[in-house]
Amino acid sequence: MKPHRKRFRKIYVEITNRCNLQCSFCSLSQRQPKNMSLAEFETIAVQIAPLTNVIYLHVKGEPLLHPQLPAILDLCLKYHLEVVMVTNGTLLHAVEDVLISHPSLRQINFSLHCYHELPSIVLRQQYLNSVFAFVQRSLHESTVTISLRLWNFLPDDTASTIQLNNEIIQAINRQFTPPDDWQHQIASRNGIRLSDRLWINSDYRFDWPQLSGTAISTNGTCDGLRNQIAVLSNGTIVPCCLDTDGILALGNIFEHPLESILNNSRTQAILQGFRHAKRIEPLCQRCTFFSIKQKSPI
Repeated sequence: MKPHRKRFRKIYVEITNRCNLQCSFCSLSQRQPKNMSLAEFETIAVQIAPLTNVIYLHVKGEPLLHPQLPAILDLCLKYHLEVVMVTNGTLLHAVEDVLISHPSLRQINFSLHCYHELPSIVLRQQYLNSVFAFVQRSLHESTVTISLRLWNFLPDDTASTIQLNNEIIQAINRQFTPPDDWQHQIASRNGIRLSDRLWINSDYRFDWPQLSGTAISTNGTCDGLRNQIAVLSNGTIVPCCLDTDGILALGNIFEHPLESILNNSRTQAILQGFRHAKRIEPLCQRCTFFSIKQKSPI
């Protein structure tokens, strides 16, 4: 039996904003590096469990860097939170057994587009070999769904993006048994099933919204506050996973109850705006996600 629908389809929790890579597609954070403590995470878990069934361990940062990741997964299990993890996959060797065996994990999303950020062909090949070996093991030993992500497509230049990803595409062909026509579908931004519990997902590369950007429109709706919220590593609550610097800070969950934050005047004003297809916040007015696509970007 599926769990009943709660207020949010998912909630993002950034257990760390530290990362072992410096990829060009990730904006530089203005926040201090921080690992969330176990006590802080449990404070969050207690409050979000009545509001969602699914927790994404992601906003910025690499979750596999967190030194207490197994204990965090244990807390997710304790509070009946199904975990979706977003990772670059370069640190699998340290936690592979935990990821294979932990019952709280529902899905792992690998950002394969970080492949191009690695400094040598040797490291890139080692990276793909490591990720694919983990995927093969996971498909045999766990029930976790795997998503291989190529989120580096350019809206007006699909051909060059496919060429850019050619080495990854050929590696997938060698490792798995994808459908015959999958390479022609890859630019469609729809998930392609490679095998049971294994998908490849392509999407456009998007720009992280910044107040310094040009305003695009005051019209448009968003999943923020309607289907999702995010908790940054310092406890700041923001409407969506693209506000990586807490510009739309609604409150801090370590200082005020989440319920009161969700009911405060700023939160309700943003929410009502989205319900009427209006972007009232300057940051939202500069978000290209509205104009490029309508599904969740992360």
